[in-house]
Amino acid sequence: MKSLKIEKLNTIKMICFYLAFLIELGIVLIDKSDLINPFEGRLFQITFLLFGFKVFLTKYSNKEWLLITGFVILGAISYFVTGRNEIIRVVMFVAATKEIQARQLMKVTFYTILIGVTCTMALSILGIYGKQAVTANYGRGSIETRYCYGLGHPNSLHCMIWSILVGGLYLYHQKIRKYQYIVLFLANIILYLFTTSRTGLIIVTFTIVFS
Repeated sequence: MKSLKIEKLNTIKMICFYLAFLIELGIVLIDKSDLINPFEGRLFQITFLLFGFKVFLTKYSNKEWLLITGFVILGAISYFVTGRNEIIRVVMFVAATKEIQARQLMKVTFYTILIGVTCTMALSILGIYGKQAVTANYGRGSIETRYCYGLGHPNSLHCMIWSILVGGLYLYHQKIRKYQYIVLFLANIILYLFTTSRTGLIIVTFTIVFS
């Protein structure tokens, strides 16, 4: 009976955590796209409460509770002084990751971002939703046309591809052969021809070489 109760409690904790985490990933995808999210603030409150509920149901040592309380107070001070809630949200998220397997969490992140970015780009390429390119002065002394494929800005496209790359390398680096790293390097150069994001090119190149 006791083991059944513990199992139900663990299930509730996992549901709260992963629901909040998927909402956070959804917010990121929407923020990087052409979509406007009028409920972002409310969604942040919901994820904060879900992570908080996970923390409430999790067993911590006295030292851990002391650290959590201290950082929550710091985050609360930051919120009341600056009006920004990033610190307190990050503190609650990090505290909630206790008992969460890092590899499982990375899998959820990798496939959610991969599916989200692929769908966003497909909708833009097919002309259903989202602009394919942005023509503007990017501070380089001339008007340029750079491609974003529904992700709002060319830098955002390169950034999200980099996020997918990092997740893929973390999860499957043992299966990747040397020639596949060369393919990734060439794909990065091709992506640069569309985004012209020098920062993206450098970061992705560094990631591939470092890996």
